[in-house]
Amino acid sequence: MAGTSPVSSSSDVTTNEDTSDRLPFDRASADVAWTRRVAIGVTVIGAALLAGLARTWWSYVVAVVSLVAVRFWAMRVATASHEQTVLADRALELDDDGLSLPRASGETTRVTWRDLARVEIDHDRLVVVLRQKDDTEIEIEPCFGGLGLEALAARIEARRRR
Repeated sequence: MAGTSPVSSSSDVTTNEDTSDRLPFDRASADVAWTRRVAIGVTVIGAALLAGLARTWWSYVVAVVSLVAVRFWAMRVATASHEQTVLADRALELDDDGLSLPRASGETTRVTWRDLARVEIDHDRLVVVLRQKDDTEIEIEPCFGGLGLEALAARIEARRRR
């Protein structure tokens, strides 16, 4: 993929040996959901104003396209809100054998270090990608342990290399 980059295991990222390998779900991601809701509202109001004031064929097209985009965006916000509710008391677990990733469905995905080929960052989708040896991918959003995209990927890579 054009937007992915491998995570290096160099020493440019400092890791604290006393830090727990249990990364709890980050409740601060609720701020992102709030921002998305505000953006949806602004887009709807803008589309209505554009269609109502401009009253040209292109303003109607732009308004309709905006409202279609808002529909899909709103579905993503609803999904994210559901994930926050389900994952509120769960955590990403890193141990000697691999990692356990909680899912919004209530299940946990287990990946062993020996099955993991590499850890990558997809800058286009803003996710950490775990590429397994059988070429399957697992995506992890940076919503655990208060870590950003780069720090989460580095933390997983450092634990994998231990």
